[in-house]
Amino acid sequence: MQFTLEKEGVSVLYGKELMDAQYIELDKKDIAYFQFILEGYDGLVTATTIDKNRAVVKVFIAPGCGREVEGILDGIGRDIPLRVLNGTEYFTE
Repeated sequence: MQFTLEKEGVSVLYGKELMDAQYIELDKKDIAYFQFILEGYDGLVTATTIDKNRAVVKVFIAPGCGREVEGILDGIGRDIPLRVLNGTEYFTE
């Protein structure tokens, strides 16, 4: 599976630069595994659970690291099913 992060995602201030943020939907049982893997990329990407019932995680991507994070998500996506939600999809479903 090939992941492409949506440009419609949210941006948050990180130092003096904007940090991209994306919503990822996965199986509830995989949330802890997903966050554990991302913790290994300290400073590159972090995640927080936004909706535990729908199993939606918000991923914050350090400035300039979008391509690396796409590769990380691609690798994780080989182990567990996950889906990148577009900028408005999470709020309208």
